[in-house]
Amino acid sequence: MGDANSSGIPIHSGFTVVELVRVGCMNLHLVNENKRRQFIRLVLDGLDICAVTESWLKDSNSVMGKELMDTNWQWFGRDRIGKRGGGIGFLVNKRLKAKILSNCESTLWIQIGGESMWCIAVVYLLPKDSEGNNRDILGKLQQDIIRYRMVGKVLILGDFNGRIEELPNRVVNSGLEGIDSELVILRTSKDKSRQLWKSSVELYEYGRDGRH
Repeated sequence: MGDANSSGIPIHSGFTVVELVRVGCMNLHLVNENKRRQFIRLVLDGLDICAVTESWLKDSNSVMGKELMDTNWQWFGRDRIGKRGGGIGFLVNKRLKAKILSNCESTLWIQIGGESMWCIAVVYLLPKDSEGNNRDILGKLQQDIIRYRMVGKVLILGDFNGRIEELPNRVVNSGLEGIDSELVILRTSKDKSRQLWKSSVELYEYGRDGRH
């Protein structure tokens, strides 16, 4: 199996961990100032990137920008226009040098990394979709994945509002072999939205014999 890193996760022999990036995803309304600040403290204590769905914020880049002033963190957000609710975004450590690749009301893509690039999306699908918008969103997501795989590895986070009988509502590729698929889908349900650590993915940039 190989040695374990500082978090206790086994690393397969033949691979070297270049950098550990802790990634989480939460479905959380950030309109309340106290809740917003608790969320920021929680992320700063243990993550490098946190995706958010259903922030319910309007002008989120301004609101979060004020909260993060004089910190090493930045917010990338896309608000829902003209309707209540919605809102997606990322809280990201500045050392990752993130930038926006593309965005719409339901999908926001960022890019992180230097020599080894990661393209990360946060996605929100409507729970009641009578007009078929989710099908269009997923079709566009598929096109984006194909396109951004030419740039770097791809990671998908979000709230897909889906249930498949009694199966768990989180699907995570946690082993190094799973990264070969370059696609991780993680969904945080409302009833577990506070359990951030149980809904996190530890992301590795790695290479054989120390090369990356």
